[in-house]
Amino acid sequence: MSAPRQPAKSGMTPSERAVIARWDAGESIEKISASGAESRKKVSCVVSMYGQSEYEGNQFDRMVRKGSAKLQAAIAATGRFYS
Repeated sequence: MSAPRQPAKSGMTPSERAVIARWDAGESIEKISASGAESRKKVSCVVSMYGQSEYEGNQFDRMVRKGSAKLQAAIAATGRFYS
């Protein structure tokens, strides 16, 4: 019996890193999966887990901060203190 597989230090396997590198280079899920290294389902799953671009991440962060500021303003407008 072989030893259990150890997770990659980065949290991603080498094949997942390869998929994300190709995704970051602008290749589509279909093109990545057409190479035959990974199934379309696997590529789609990896992209959905790790494929967020820096722009999308920054955009999401701004959206969250804006929503938090609106919530804080709405709570403050009630004149009550919530903890």
